[in-house]
Amino acid sequence: MPVTAITLQYLKNLFLSAIAVPTGLTALETQLLFVALLAIGIALMFRGNKSWKVVFTAAGLYLGGYFSYNIVKYLGYTSLPILIVIAIGAIIGAIVLTLAIRIGLSLGFAYLIYLISIDYIGLTLYYAIGAAVVGFAIAYVLYKEFVHVISGIVGAAAGYYALIKLGITSLIAESLVAFLYVVGVTLQEWEKRRRKNLGREVRREKEEEKALKS
Repeated sequence: MPVTAITLQYLKNLFLSAIAVPTGLTALETQLLFVALLAIGIALMFRGNKSWKVVFTAAGLYLGGYFSYNIVKYLGYTSLPILIVIAIGAIIGAIVLTLAIRIGLSLGFAYLIYLISIDYIGLTLYYAIGAAVVGFAIAYVLYKEFVHVISGIVGAAAGYYALIKLGITSLIAESLVAFLYVVGVTLQEWEKRRRKNLGREVRREKEEEKALKS
């Protein structure tokens, strides 16, 4: 497959087709599942930093525990109670996933820059790779500054998928998640700047108090 065939639309379709929905659920349970997914998406769009940590900590706990359980079952190791092994694996999984997500996000951002450079800007391969490398460096250094933006993108994707499954048309779903994404990221930027301004005021007041005392 040519590199230029991997477009943003291709990734969108791949995302929608790759998500598996549990089988054997009633209609009501399926609806509740997608409502919960929509709620998670909104949380990621409006409370990116906090929700991001909660989601990936939970994912790390689950994956670590699940992996440990299967390893113990496969090896037949029974010296320790299986619940203790699962708990240890879950904690390790949460730590590893939390550390790895920074690199994963930076790589994802770099790949997005690469796709945009190739498919929309029309840069040559080497310039697109160079732009991707710069994008990775920026994303890694400024991780804490832009994680809410990436979290919002993930939340928008989850929200879009949930709305489609709930019977909302594609156009309305795209418009709604785009609106929620912009509002959520804007509010978080405003709150972040507000906290910084409050921090500056507190530091200035402390410096003035020290100056008066001296």
